[in-house]
Amino acid sequence: SSLTCSGWFMMPGLETCSFFHYSGHGSQTEDRSGDEEDGLDETLVPLDYQQAGCIIDDDIYSILIARLPPGARLTAVIDCCHSGSIMDLQYEYAGFGNGQFKMM
Repeated sequence: SSLTCSGWFMMPGLETCSFFHYSGHGSQTEDRSGDEEDGLDETLVPLDYQQAGCIIDDDIYSILIARLPPGARLTAVIDCCHSGSIMDLQYEYAGFGNGQFKMM
């Protein structure tokens, strides 16, 4: 799956400023680690999902977020259903339609 290509992410020179983009299908599946309030993990549905399975938010966090060195920047654009918490970040920004945002 797409995770097998993730080694590029920590190549020398790429660890300070990186960009990740995904446009495709997203879904949800039963949370097996117990870390989701709603009992569901968000998933990316890659082209080979029937053979390799979906990519759950726990794995996305482990590969893209947990490996970031201190001071590194990652810009991620995720264009799919259920993508609001796909990276399992500690905080969530909510927009109110009037140009105001709140960290939750």
